[in-house]
Amino acid sequence: MPPKTSKLAEEILEAFKDQRIIDSLASALSSKLLAGIDQKLTSLNDAVVTVSAKVKDLERDVLNSKQETRKITDEIKGIKMKLGVYEQQSRLNYIVVNGLAESGFSEVATAGQPPSSVHGIKHSTVLKSFSEFCKSSLSIDIMDNDIDVAYRLNKGPKDQYRPLVIRFSSRRMRDKVYTSRLLLRQRNEKIFINEYLTKENAILSGLARQAVRQKSIHSSWSFEGVVYFKQEVASKPTKLLNADQLPSRSPLSQDN
Repeated sequence: MPPKTSKLAEEILEAFKDQRIIDSLASALSSKLLAGIDQKLTSLNDAVVTVSAKVKDLERDVLNSKQETRKITDEIKGIKMKLGVYEQQSRLNYIVVNGLAESGFSEVATAGQPPSSVHGIKHSTVLKSFSEFCKSSLSIDIMDNDIDVAYRLNKGPKDQYRPLVIRFSSRRMRDKVYTSRLLLRQRNEKIFINEYLTKENAILSGLARQAVRQKSIHSSWSFEGVVYFKQEVASKPTKLLNADQLPSRSPLSQDN
């Protein structure tokens, strides 16, 4: 006698031959599956909405951070510009003399200062050399009380002698000496009197002079610590605030 389980299996198999039973089972399973899928989709949608909200919050925070960073950057630029103007104004009574020989061992022994330094040092030997130079080459008598600061900078790679820094006690005397530098050009002396530029403006001045040598611009100069240039003879003077203002090529260079 066959086991009862075999008979039960046969009955189940026979029942599955009935299309109504199959449809009923399919309907029941579909309802449960669809309900489960719908629940999962709802949960997934809620998660997407939550993540999207968080992403929008992060995007807003990033945007605010960028705006704040831009604001801080602009403020820093403004502060640097004001400091640059202040430093520039503080040097209006200064000049730098290049090419003036040191008069003796005592002057050679004086300590040099780094470029663009501003110190209240007044070396008597440096003052003596400068006074003698003014008298012999510029026909200007310099008294001790005309000078507040006199020292040598450290020698640069192209310097034969250490540059000399002078701060005058009055703008009048400073301008008198500075204007007289034209006499040195007329006599073709290898001594040069220049304004004592800030580090940033000294770099711009060097780039502008290089552009003149390359004939990219017509001329460059400094006035009251600010660098100017003219692209052509008839051009208006332009204040040089950054190196990007200097043209790479111009009609001056293209004609050659």
